[in-house]
Amino acid sequence: MSESSAWKESQIYLTGSEYVEAIIRLCDLSHQSIRIESYIFEEDRSGRRVLIALKSAAARGLKVRVLVDAIGSPSWTVEQVSELARAGVGVRIFGRFPDIIRVAWKLCLSGKLWTAFQALRKFQLRNHRKLAIFDERTALVGSANIGDRFENWRETTVELTGPGVGVLKRTFVRSWRLAARERLRDERAENPAVRTNFTRKERLAVNRDFVKKISAEKHRVYMTTAYFHPRPRLMLALFSALKRGVDLRIISPRDSDISWFPWLSRAAFSGLIQKGARVYEYKSVMNHSKTTLFSRAAIVGSTNMNYRSFMHDLELDVLIDRPEAVKKFETVFKTDLEHSELLTKESIRGFYPYALLVSFLLTPFKRWL
Repeated sequence: MSESSAWKESQIYLTGSEYVEAIIRLCDLSHQSIRIESYIFEEDRSGRRVLIALKSAAARGLKVRVLVDAIGSPSWTVEQVSELARAGVGVRIFGRFPDIIRVAWKLCLSGKLWTAFQALRKFQLRNHRKLAIFDERTALVGSANIGDRFENWRETTVELTGPGVGVLKRTFVRSWRLAARERLRDERAENPAVRTNFTRKERLAVNRDFVKKISAEKHRVYMTTAYFHPRPRLMLALFSALKRGVDLRIISPRDSDISWFPWLSRAAFSGLIQKGARVYEYKSVMNHSKTTLFSRAAIVGSTNMNYRSFMHDLELDVLIDRPEAVKKFETVFKTDLEHSELLTKESIRGFYPYALLVSFLLTPFKRWL
């Protein structure tokens, strides 16, 4: 299966509220199964609406599974999981601290101290993926979480159909197993259109492939990223692209849910701007999208341009190369530019000392940002 044959149709949703409405609509249309994987799944109005749709589907006899992250969704309790189970909704919580402590303690008692230490380190491994699959025929992949506070955020979620949905379903199964602390083996990607990083080998492969795509690009690289604090190899690839004359444009939020992150991003942006990159700060609302647009393809998903995504978190992205779909993403990017302000060399001089200070203070913690 090639990238171009993985997806038959695609539709783009641009806000958190559109994502929630799409989930509810597809839940109501489903006849066999529903699988939801979300880093943040809030227990608010939006979250309750989704849960009502899931319970209704379970009552109709559908197989319903929900996977959330313990840090991203801290309000999910054992009691709530039990209540949903009684309603026919299977739930697993990824990376619960008590579970990690229990495993580490057993290893300590058996004298495997180094293995216990390695187990404790896994607490920083978070499930940052955003995925919803309906009847193994339609999938939603992107940047959006479930919750009221994300309703007006600028997100990018793509609705997909085609053979690639089966691959996405199998990635959910791997996440589901990992949440139960089952050991996963390295698996060669069934299709390069689906990009996962469950194991160290897979993570290295997908990171290298992303840098390779930038290095091979001759015309344009358009990024929209919520958090820009890339590793050196990616920065070198971007500088190299500028040297080759590639049109590099980056959109990042001016105001972030992590208040200090724009300053960290600006420190990295300054060097790129000096070399000819066009960097824009999105002004309207929080832009939480994670997309990279090349000449003939787009990568969309949950991966940020920061250390956490590249080194620690479980992520999910899809590559879309159907010409009409790529054109849609180009239109979206150009629309976002209309709501953004270009950073210039002159504006850099005004904030660079502060950005450099923030970057310096946070450098010791960069592997976790």
